[in-house]
Amino acid sequence: TTTADPSPFTEDVLKHLTGDGPCYVARAPGRLDLLGGSSDYTGSLLLNMPLGQHVCVGVQHRTDGKFEVACTRATGGEHNGQLSVSLSELSGGHGNGLSAEQAVALVGTSTSRAVRCVGGTFVELVRQGLLAGHENGLSISFDSGLDELSDAGADAALASATAVALAGAHEVTLKPVETAEVCRRVENEWLGVPVG
Repeated sequence: TTTADPSPFTEDVLKHLTGDGPCYVARAPGRLDLLGGSSDYTGSLLLNMPLGQHVCVGVQHRTDGKFEVACTRATGGEHNGQLSVSLSELSGGHGNGLSAEQAVALVGTSTSRAVRCVGGTFVELVRQGLLAGHENGLSISFDSGLDELSDAGADAALASATAVALAGAHEVTLKPVETAEVCRRVENEWLGVPVG
């Protein structure tokens, strides 16, 4: 992809996608809470502002039936910023996706929060019937400028960029409310954050 304002992470993200097919890249900004924080789920009014720092996610189809996720560098001091599992295992063998609890058990508790966020976004898109045609496998690579910033919406930015990149790779147009619902489920069920 080419934009007037390319992400400084795009080159690193693309280096980790080594297949022959096209790569689909999306990015999403972090946000600054000026007022209200995450109290939106209680009906409070918010005043948020997007930041210049963002996350960048790249997706590429594979041919070996694997689902692989890699962070281009360590995120927030977390370990195990990579994941490689059989796509049939992750989809539960029937294409409907595992529950969050089953998938976390599959990938292990040592997997980083960011990798769980990316994997969770994929599974939730499948579970909602918004994604098909991924049976041959997927590679996902990501990087972030939000790791050192607390309360900058890094999880939401990573989930939304992943959803958009996956949709692009599958030639699917997601409605904004569909993307928001998938991201909410990822934060609630995969990351344990009670956002609205």
